[in-house]
Amino acid sequence: MSLKKPLIIAHRGASGYLPENTLAAKAVSHAQGADYWETDILASKDGELVVLHDLYLEGLSDVDTKFPDRSRDDGHFYVIDFTLEELRSLNLTERVASDSPGSVASYPGRFPPGKSRFQMHTLAEEIELLQGLNKSFKREVGLYLELKAPWFHEDAGFDLCAAALETLKQYGYAQRTDAVILETFDAKALQRIKRELMPEMQMDIRLGQLVGYNEWHTTCERDASGKWAPVDSDWMLTPEGLKKIASYADCVGVAIALLYASAQTAEGEEPAYAGTHTPVAAPWVAQAKQLGLTIHSYTLRADALPPFAADVDVMHDWLLNVAQVDGVFTDFPDLMAAYLKARD
Repeated sequence: MSLKKPLIIAHRGASGYLPENTLAAKAVSHAQGADYWETDILASKDGELVVLHDLYLEGLSDVDTKFPDRSRDDGHFYVIDFTLEELRSLNLTERVASDSPGSVASYPGRFPPGKSRFQMHTLAEEIELLQGLNKSFKREVGLYLELKAPWFHEDAGFDLCAAALETLKQYGYAQRTDAVILETFDAKALQRIKRELMPEMQMDIRLGQLVGYNEWHTTCERDASGKWAPVDSDWMLTPEGLKKIASYADCVGVAIALLYASAQTAEGEEPAYAGTHTPVAAPWVAQAKQLGLTIHSYTLRADALPPFAADVDVMHDWLLNVAQVDGVFTDFPDLMAAYLKARD
């Protein structure tokens, strides 16, 4: 059994208990023992860095009620089409299964959709809350910051990478020893941050390469017809791909299912382990460790476990002692903290 303490990474805060990426969810995760807050940022129409996971607002807010005529031709309400003032007027909600806030919750046992009042906030506001709680509780919790689709923002004329680095530096996150990790699925953006932006800004923070399974989870470019198309990312978990990642990143963040040796991925779908027997770890895991990469897995949800895990602690045990990951993105930071306390 590994005795090294893994990182408890609060996935969008304590999102198993409160609407994701709200200040309330982040504050609760601090109290529950999280080591890092994972937070997602995008840009508003007026260039503010705001905290939300999706590029779209429907399904996470009442945007279709407040601004019914502001969707694009594809039917989506894009964050970048709204000013910060407009975004603040929305009521954030627990994630629902469709584009209507009145629909069934994606996770029915969680906070009821559409209830109470949750407002969108900026990255600066989140950092100030984090640093304030760190001072109050005399315990440093770090920031695990995800840049959402830098390629999409670049196409809209906004440099999400540079803006994020500027804000981090403003709040004292600039060196490898600082409690911050900057991650994205966009490999090209991450390489630019490592080789161009950070040297120019005299920064050297830790970077994480996220690995996913669809066009929103990779680098995209426009094809000959002008449509967005994902750049091949199958190279990432190969021996040569891992060597390349190790040249510009410190961490690999992967979907839990990609840790399974038997995982198979259908195009555009997250791989899933459907078996009831305990899986073994994929060979790439050991290769990544040999290269000095740390592995952080996403997302552990106590209310959405694979068939082989009878309860969340079975999954904790598999991740930490079979896959031997170095950190876990979890919707339930308190449950992982309790598991680690019992283990130690």
